[in-house]
Parts: sequence; structure tokens; C-alpha cells
Amino acid sequence: GDCVAALKVYVEENGQKFHFDERIDVVTDFVSGILRYAASESATSDGRQLALNALRILTRQKSGFGDVLTAAGTERLLRFAGVGSEQGEADTPVVVEALKCLCNLTYQFHDLAPIVVAVDGALAHLLKSIGDATADHNVRFFSARLVFLLSAVFPACRSDVQKAKGLRSLCDGVLAALGMTHTDAGLVCDSSMVDGLLEKDADLAGEVMKCVFNISMEAAKMEATPEELQAVVDLVQVARVLLSSFALMERKDVVTLRSQVTNMLINLPASCANHFTPRSHAQYSTDKVIVFEHRDITAAHHLLHQMDTVTKDLDGAAITTARGDSIVPLVTAMANCSRACGPARRYWRSRILPTLRAVVSRPDEGDSLKARLVRLMTSSHTTLASTVADFLFVLCKENAGRLVKYTGYGNAAGLLLQRGLLSGGSGTQTAQYSSDSSDSDTEEYRESKVNVMTGGPEPENQPDPLAGMTEEEKEAEAEKLGELMNKLESTGVMKVMRRGDAAPKPDGSS
Repeated sequence: GDCVAALKVYVEENGQKFHFDERIDVVTDFVSGILRYAASESATSDGRQLALNALRILTRQKSGFGDVLTAAGTERLLRFAGVGSEQGEADTPVVVEALKCLCNLTYQFHDLAPIVVAVDGALAHLLKSIGDATADHNVRFFSARLVFLLSAVFPACRSDVQKAKGLRSLCDGVLAALGMTHTDAGLVCDSSMVDGLLEKDADLAGEVMKCVFNISMEAAKMEATPEELQAVVDLVQVARVLLSSFALMERKDVVTLRSQVTNMLINLPASCANHFTPRSHAQYSTDKVIVFEHRDITAAHHLLHQMDTVTKDLDGAAITTARGDSIVPLVTAMANCSRACGPARRYWRSRILPTLRAVVSRPDEGDSLKARLVRLMTSSHTTLASTVADFLFVLCKENAGRLVKYTGYGNAAGLLLQRGLLSGGSGTQTAQYSSDSSDSDTEEYRESKVNVMTGGPEPENQPDPLAGMTEEEKEAEAEKLGELMNKLESTGVMKVMRRGDAAPKPDGSS
């Protein structure tokens, strides 16, 4: 009784505290006492919950947890979290507090992750809890968070999750959270769920999707079983339904969920891509369904709308590291979808890079989505610049000449240098592009005088800078140019490059 009362006072006084001044030995003794009490037979359910709540408060700091960061201490916490217990036997409030403690400890001490994974049955139990629609919501949510943290800080466990049929369990968890069911037409979401999606269900689905992203990175490297392939197909259909049905909802939890779904598409396997743009039964587009090449392209359409929105918000503003990083996943996902899914690539290309006609302005001028993307190709945020360039390159079927026509040689030079394509050609294609492509330009474009470097119109009556100069004066100017280039090289501003088998390399390097 006295112990429970003391714990209750501690929790009430320190519940909002995040910095502790106690000596490490005091914290260590307190943690040891909490674990002993929680494991004792005399401890009540409320007492265990209070003890673990106190431990969770203490896990906000990074010292004094020697007794927890051992195999024995970790097993004890996992037992509190229900590992080794049959369904219905575990004390749900205690399980939730134990899972919260494990989440905090895994986040604070990355060395704990392999210890947790090594405990027999731990991963399997967590995955089973996530996929169990009858389990308590908080148990499922914090089980998913723990699996995400384990797979993030200890990537080696991703293959263990896959071997434990983790993708299937994670997929079942998402389906249950969103109320999706299998029909002859594929996965569908109940209309009442679309209008009345609870915040807690959106949060749970988003947490599980974070796990899916981590695990699917490893799954791409391993040979999948038929059951795992079906799970991936279901997840692709989940992504399509979510992007289509919840596209216009701006609730914070739904926006976060859409972001997690988009991230998952970064790992979209080509073998399942056709489920992202299934064949449409409707012949024409409606308010709710976008049809393109007889396929339901609604999800791809909403991704394009999302790209249009974020690039408008970014245009003309200073691109901070955080703002640039927030857009990279979307562009990466669309580039990967373009490689894997022909209909999506052709739809996006028709909207972003339509057939070239008479050239009246540079490709980076104006407010079109194409112009905004071309401007981002030379952004100071190098990751964003290279990601956008890659996306446009894929829309051009990884053909250097076509990319230059649409963006100008100057804007495309960075990507072409990286790929060793400064003199033209095609990249090392990992995607299979259709050969029945219409011309990317028209007679109007071919009759236009285009400045290849800028991609814009060649100025009329532009004077020849060398007109009126003698051969000796031209030679003198060339020598001055050579001297300037040597000076730039000697001061480290630039490096002379040589053409190799792939990308150019600094002269003299091996």
C-alpha cells in the first residue's frame, strides 16, 4: 500500500517533467526498485501500471537504466507487454504501459533493439497484436510503434520481420484500422468510413504504414512467398484507395496518413504496379474517378495535385533544408511509380511535359508545374534538385536528348553529368518503357529557333561577338579564356574532368 501511494505521488509530481537532476545512482536504485515491485506477486494490477508509468517517465532521460538494458531486464518488460501470454490473459493497461516503456527505451538506447529482437517470440507477438482486429487499440498502436523503432534503429531485424510473415500482419492491421474489405473488384473502403474516419484509426494506420515502409525496403531484396506478394498487392491497393478516397480531407491525422502512404510507394515493386492503376469499368472520367487509357488513374491524379500544391507553396520562397526534405519523398515516390507503372508515367508526362509546340519562353519561366520543377532542378537543396531531375528524366524515358529538349541543356547538365550522359544517350534503365511513343515535339517546335543551352527561343538578330575580329585577336581571346580556366582550376574553384566509361571523373583520378 505504501509503495503504491509513493508511486502515485511520484507520477503526479513528475508526469510533465522531462529533465531530472537526481544522481545516476539514485535513478538506478529507483529503476531497480520499480522493476522488483512490478515483478512481485504482491503487486496489484493498478500497482504494476503505476510502477511502469513511473518507469516510462524516467525513460525520458539517458542514464540509470543498467538493470533494464540487459537480456533479463528486457525479457521482464516484454512479459509485462504480453509476450508469452495467451490472448485474453494479459492485463491490458499494464501491457500498454510496458509497450510505452519499451518504445522510449528503444528510442533512447539503440543498443536495446537487438536485445528485444533476440527474445524468443517477441517480434511474432508484436506483429500478431498489430494484425489482430479484436485487440485493444492502444496495444496495436504501441506494438506498431515499437516494431517501427526496432526496424529503424536495427535494420538487420527487417528480414526477421519478413520471415515472421510481418507484411501480412502489417497489412491486416491497416485493413482493420481503415475498415477495408476484399471484394471481387479488389479492396474497397466502406463509404461510412471515408466520411467518419476516427482520428485514432488514422493514427494507427499511419503508424503501421511507417513499419511497412521500413520492412518493404528489405522485402525488395528477398524472394517473396505468394502470401507476401498478396500482402504487397493489398498494400498497393490500400495506397490507391487512400489516395483516391481521402485526397480532399485536410485533417492533420489524414494528411500524415497520406504522407506515410506516399512514402510506401517509394518501394513499390514493378510486379504489383498494375494494381495502382487498375482497369476502369467506366469509359470516361467523373467527379470521383479519373480515367486515362481505360485505367483508373485517380490515385496518380491526386499525387500530381499534391505535387502541384507543394511546388506552388515552395516557389519563390527560400528552400530551407527542412522544407526541401519534406518534398523529396513525394517526388521520389512519383519517380519510382513512373518507372514501375506505365499508365501513371504517361499520365503525368501528358500533364507535366505535354507535346512541344512553338517555343516562346524558356522552360523555367512561368507558373506551370513544368516551369516550377525545372527551376527546382538548379535548387541549392541538392537532394531535391537531383530528385526532381530524376523524376523528369524518367518521364522522358531516361532519354538524355528528350530531357534536354524539355528542360534545356543547362538545367539538365547536373543529372547528365552524374549519369555520364553529357554527350547524349540513354541511362542504365531498370524500367521497361513502351516503344509505341508518339513524337515529343511538333512541326511548330521543329521550325522554332531554340537555344539548346536554355531551352528557350534564340534571340532574333543576335550579334556575332566575334564579328570584325582578326584571327590574331580571336587567338588572343582564346588564350585569355585558357588562362582564366587554369586559374579557376589552380584555386580549386573547378576541376578539369575527363570522360570515362560512365560519369566523368577528375583528371588524373583512377
